[in-house]
Amino acid sequence: DLPSTFFSIVGAPASGKSYLLTSMIWQLRKALPKYFHFSIYDTDPMFNMTLNKYEEVLFMNPADDEYVSLPKTELRGKDFSNQISIENNSIDLPKPFVFTMTPQETHPEYSEKRDQLARSIVFYDNAGEHFEIGRDSGANLATVHLVHSDGIIFLFDPLKDIRLKADCSENDPQVSRHAVYANQTLLFTEMVARIHKFANMRANDKFKKPLLIV
Repeated sequence: DLPSTFFSIVGAPASGKSYLLTSMIWQLRKALPKYFHFSIYDTDPMFNMTLNKYEEVLFMNPADDEYVSLPKTELRGKDFSNQISIENNSIDLPKPFVFTMTPQETHPEYSEKRDQLARSIVFYDNAGEHFEIGRDSGANLATVHLVHSDGIIFLFDPLKDIRLKADCSENDPQVSRHAVYANQTLLFTEMVARIHKFANMRANDKFKKPLLIV
């Protein structure tokens, strides 16, 4: 019963999309009330159960000097997707994370525009493999949300660029233990091609929604 604003997070496998989203939500919960007089909360805790677990791992660990890690976002599974049937075909769709954002009574326009300012905020965090070339098919509709998004966040991981390796210390565990490289430029091009396809755009048409490179 509220208007919705959608955001899609795109990036290579293991580039840190879930870490980014978890950190953003953790900060939004603190910053929106303090600086902008808005509240943000889970529309339904069941929707955001996975993300809430991630927040506990990253920010509520009693041994705050220990290293922690988040599980990989899988292509399918009850924690990451819903399975639906279209014309007798089983299709996995990614589960969105849904939040409600409402103005607080201290907001300067609370009395006049309370209803207009309230909205649902929806985030899609896919497995990076969903964006790889060849994954786009009639049975894989997991990235169609791109064309409906009000903003796209493309996460570029410098440590996945082989050209950066020469400038990094071999003793850095992020280099020595996780030396999995990816052509992120190609991934970006694939994302653009899918947006044009899903939106039935011509090759030279510009997508008018904002894009953030993080």
